[in-house]
Amino acid sequence: MRKIMPRRRQTLSVTPTSTSTSSSSFSARPLSSAPVGSAANASSTTLPSIAEARKRAFSAPLLSSPLGKPQAPPSTTVAVDTYAESQETGNAFERKLPRELRIRIFQALLELHVEEHERVVREGRWKGPEAKKRWVGEEKARREIVRLSRVSKSWQSLAHDGQLWSSFPCGIVAPDSVPPLSFLQRFFASAGPFIRTLDLRGMAHFDDETMGKLIDAARAEDGGTSFERVDLSGCLGLTSVAISELFRQSPRLLSVSLPGLPTITQSTLAQIGASCPHLLSIDVSRCPRLPFSALLHLPTTLRSLRASKPRHVSDALFVALARRLVVLEELDLSYAGPLLTDAAFLDLVTQPPSSSAPDRHRTIELLPSQMGSWSQGLTRKYVLPWRRLNLSSCTGLTDRALHHLSHAVPRLQVLEIARMGGGLHSAGVVALLETTKGIRKVDLEAAVGVDDEVLVALTPPPGGSPLEIGRIPGEALDTLVVSACTGLTDDALARLVARCPNLKRLEADGTQISEITSRRLVEKWLRKGEGGALLSVLDARFQAKRLAAHGCVRPRAGRLGYWAMPFGYHEKDERSVVDVEDQLEECREEDVVVRSFAGHSQVDKASAARKAARHAEISRAVKIQALKELRRRREGDDATHGACLVM
Repeated sequence: MRKIMPRRRQTLSVTPTSTSTSSSSFSARPLSSAPVGSAANASSTTLPSIAEARKRAFSAPLLSSPLGKPQAPPSTTVAVDTYAESQETGNAFERKLPRELRIRIFQALLELHVEEHERVVREGRWKGPEAKKRWVGEEKARREIVRLSRVSKSWQSLAHDGQLWSSFPCGIVAPDSVPPLSFLQRFFASAGPFIRTLDLRGMAHFDDETMGKLIDAARAEDGGTSFERVDLSGCLGLTSVAISELFRQSPRLLSVSLPGLPTITQSTLAQIGASCPHLLSIDVSRCPRLPFSALLHLPTTLRSLRASKPRHVSDALFVALARRLVVLEELDLSYAGPLLTDAAFLDLVTQPPSSSAPDRHRTIELLPSQMGSWSQGLTRKYVLPWRRLNLSSCTGLTDRALHHLSHAVPRLQVLEIARMGGGLHSAGVVALLETTKGIRKVDLEAAVGVDDEVLVALTPPPGGSPLEIGRIPGEALDTLVVSACTGLTDDALARLVARCPNLKRLEADGTQISEITSRRLVEKWLRKGEGGALLSVLDARFQAKRLAAHGCVRPRAGRLGYWAMPFGYHEKDERSVVDVEDQLEECREEDVVVRSFAGHSQVDKASAARKAARHAEISRAVKIQALKELRRRREGDDATHGACLVM
């Protein structure tokens, strides 16, 4: 019997046979114990050139190696020659292009991703599976740049350059967890002095140690960070010590967002007031451990204050805060409860301020009838620069507080006084609206004490001109919320709808609005091409079946994207498993939104059809798979019975 001997593995030694720069040939000879010049060294094998070898990874085996196994490293002479040639014809991107041009190429990557997404949306291809992608546009580009930083150290230096990172969206770089500490240190050591926006929204596991390393790496030459905007929404793992240290090292801060954080205390705002003298906006809404008195530590440059659901509020503290923030334009004190009363607003607009610069408070002299009193002589009011005021759910206030604010807030544009209780009547609301010519949004939800007088004050006279916008109350009105205002009649709503030229959103749930008024408003929007306008008539006296059946009306303001998937918005797609006739369109932005009982019935019907079609598709796929398995088993049984057994 023939005996098969195992093949002896040979190792090739490569030596160059020519040093010419035009071509390089190599010879290979097996190494053995035989002396030089023996028959074992007579055989030679030609190996691929350097250009061919570069096409493969350095870890790949040589094509001419036996059994495809990797060979031993080349000799020293060959390595030196290969390195010299790689320096001559190697990485031209890093060797020939200047650094600024390479960074510009990375910037072009960002711009191309944004332009590509805009083109997809513009061409109507942003739907179906394409619209379910999580990362698109600039977000996708940011993640691609982070991936490119892993190529080499030189590419990491380019990807972390500060010219590419004016903001750091941590939720995009590491959406599911906190980025590694080593990455944060490398990133902020390079790009830290250039970053203006620190976005840590949703980073619940971001702890004090990580924040400390981030601050140390992000310091600029003057010793502090360059952050101008900081958003710590949802950062439940940070303590007040780490947050205070961040503010202490960020003297250039302009905007801070800290909603709902249980670690925000009075010492935190004291640190902000001492270290951030240029702060313009802050959000400390729903902070359970923050007393209202802590707001007095904020700098006087503040223009926007959102402090919804404050704790331990009082009239004296509110007046002191309002007089301290002399340039405040946006104030949100919603859900203050019964502790804030009308007397605070009376003292605010009538009593002289105790500030050291009273000339900054402009005053106006009014007649007693304009003040709502019968005292003799003129009365002085101090004018406030407020533009946005939110007093929703402040149950301790009545319409007298709004009457006190009349003539004192002439620049007011947004007024939200929803769910204030039964103490809100028409007289105070009318007095305030008549003195705010540029009002754009009014929220009167659940104001059961108001009547048609409020709508009359918001209805401009007939024959208004576009040049009068901002001069007549109601000309600039674009949003009106009167849901559950049972005292309003359909006639007053019809006049307002016909005369307000800029009205784009009307929420009249549970009111006496009729189907005729609703249809006229929708037709007006369609004639003007007001895409995205919204009319809400839920719980109205009609079902709005005719409006819901209109071809240019959708029941919900649907939108496409990864984050909109849980809402289950419907869109017409020919690739869908549902028939086109049974599909519903909710994401076409040029359509008018009409929220009604009939529209919600359409949504339920379309959702049921989509669910049934998916179940049918799954059942069909399961049956096909079962038939394939049964056929495979039968073919196997036939092959077994028809075969011969040879012993």
